Amino acid sequence: MAVKKTTATPKATENNTDEEVTTKEEKAVKTENTASETGEETQLVYIGPSLPKGQLKSNTIFAGTREDIMKNIAGITEKIPLVEKMFVPVSELADKKQRVKTEGNIYNKFYKDIASAATKLLEEE
Repeated sequence: MAVKKTTATPKATENNTDEEVTTKEEKAVKTENTASETGEETQLVYIGPSLPKGQLKSNTIFAGTREDIMKNIAGITEKIPLVEKMFVPVSELADKKQRVKTEGNIYNKFYKDIASAATKLLEEE
């Protein structure tokens, strides 16, 4: 029987402020995203909010190299750069979706920021 190892989200302590914790999580996200940019064929899932006018729907699966996938959505990432951070490998989908739902997690923050930016762009058009 396999045992799934879980890690607790770091909390702000007397030595760490909320900003320092967020920065550590952002660095971890950046490391995860750059680690999968090796040019290998992969399947990535967009776990952010659905964008207006059908530009990008939540839970859409993309196949190809990370670089090719990012080229395909370049028009969207020009308007909302955080969208790029919400692409995760299929193998990590369950964990990342849980993180999106967890208040205080960096993926939750990215999700809310993307939703806010999308609403703002829709109002401008």
